Amino acid sequence: MVEWESCIEEDPALNDEVHSSHLGMVVHAGTYRVIARRLRMA
Repeated sequence: MVEWESCIEEDPALNDEVHSSHLGMVVHAGTYRVIARRLRMA
């Protein structure tokens, strides 16, 4: 486990934030929107 600050990218466009608990991310629609957008970027 790492501190969240160590996960920040230099390019602000690559930083995503989802307001959810850690375990709640699996059912949070916003999480899947971020994943889909990032996959389209790949």
